[in-house]
Amino acid sequence: MIMLGVSLAILLIGVVLLCIWKLLVSLHDRKEVAKFEAERSKAKWQTGTNPLYRGSTSTFKNVTYKHREKHKPGFSIDG
Repeated sequence: MIMLGVSLAILLIGVVLLCIWKLLVSLHDRKEVAKFEAERSKAKWQTGTNPLYRGSTSTFKNVTYKHREKHKPGFSIDG
C-alpha cells in the first residue's frame, strides 16, 4: 500500500511539473510572438519585398570566348 502511494505521488509530481513547464513555455512563446508582430508592423519596406534579398540570376561576359559562325553540316572545322 505504501509503494502504491509513493508511486502515485511521484507520478503526480511529475505531471504537475510537466504542466508548469508547459505553461511557462507557452507564456514565453506568446511574449516572443507579440514582440515579433510588433517589429513586423514597424517595418519600413513593403511586406512583399525584402531589402536584403538579391536575385540569384547573374550574367557574366566570358572574355576568352571567341564567337565562331556555325558551320554547315558536312563540313569539318579542323580542315
